[in-house]
Amino acid sequence: MAGEVGLQSDVYLDGVAKPRTLHLKMLRRQWQIIALQVVATVALLGMYLEVVSTYVVGSIDHTVLFDSIELLISDQLPLGDWLTGEGRSGMGRFFVPLVLGLGLGGIMAFIAFQSPKVQQRIKLGFIVGLIVLLVGRLILSWFAGMLFSFDLRLPTNGELETLQWPLLM
Repeated sequence: MAGEVGLQSDVYLDGVAKPRTLHLKMLRRQWQIIALQVVATVALLGMYLEVVSTYVVGSIDHTVLFDSIELLISDQLPLGDWLTGEGRSGMGRFFVPLVLGLGLGGIMAFIAFQSPKVQQRIKLGFIVGLIVLLVGRLILSWFAGMLFSFDLRLPTNGELETLQWPLLM
């Protein structure tokens, strides 16, 4: 049985031709594969919208959960109603979260095509950006408070709460 297996037709023992292999990076960039992925994404999106409009709208969608959370905590969530779809009816509740999900998925797919070094730099830039955003709000509010009151002081509790705000979201 093992004797029946031979070399591929394009492989030579003298090394003239190299064996054909499947290069996934090259294959992913062919227009046929990209077109197939786009068609599959559109079909999946259509199927998702059909299932949601048939079974989910008005019964168990995410806006019902957000309304329940707001009733439990007796406060407004930090996410805007335009972002969550609250206050809308029917499929209008799902369009913004769906567009945000498609955008995030597209960005993640774009990053996956980059080299590992570029991926590492993107991740590092994202983390540094979040740290600068978090600490920058504290420093700006603290320095502005000292500048307008003309005194040198430690940050107040309100200014320190800007560090806790993202963790409490």
